[in-house]
Amino acid sequence: MVTFRSENSSVATIDSSGVGTAVAEGTTNLHASWEIQYLTLDGGDACVPRHDTTDCSASCEVSAFVPHHLKILSDTVDYPNCQDTIRRNLRYQVVDVNSNPYPGQCLGCLKTKEKFTNMVNNTCAGGNPSPSGCSDTTGGDGRFPDTLTVGVCSGVATCGFSMTQEYQWCPPGGSPVTLGKSQTTVRRNEVIVAGNSTNVPTNLAGKFLYPDGTVKDN
Repeated sequence: MVTFRSENSSVATIDSSGVGTAVAEGTTNLHASWEIQYLTLDGGDACVPRHDTTDCSASCEVSAFVPHHLKILSDTVDYPNCQDTIRRNLRYQVVDVNSNPYPGQCLGCLKTKEKFTNMVNNTCAGGNPSPSGCSDTTGGDGRFPDTLTVGVCSGVATCGFSMTQEYQWCPPGGSPVTLGKSQTTVRRNEVIVAGNSTNVPTNLAGKFLYPDGTVKDN
């Protein structure tokens, strides 16, 4: 039986099948160990069983993509259910500390989730939203959508809910890491994300959302 281990699982992990996964930049050694059995002569005519363990290692230098914050790719509004209930549609891209996007496509390699705190309950009839769990980004390329609406056509124009909304990266074997945070208010007639309202002519497309809640041009 072959067993596998990593000297530094914060850089790279290796599973029971020997498949390695990069976690963060750095260097580690990945090991495969197995037991061998053989026979030797005891100096006469008798064979003596022997046991030994062989360890094979390989150096693994990781130049990993490490998620850091988010780029807002698009920011649009529509009225899909009724003419006076707005829906805001945002599309995000996971980027590194230098605002470079995730390089490639890999299902299962880059997962994100939501976290809601400071929830002020929905005063419309639609109930409160539920945060998404860890799931693959679209096509495994670091992009994901978010849709914000009260979801009903009844109630006063200003009914709705508010919350602190966090978008988090789910690293393999680690705790979620916040990539972007927004104070979000969703009403029938307005959606505010990180201080930007649908009632103003400019939106957030092309800007960057950071873990501390700030919005920047780069």
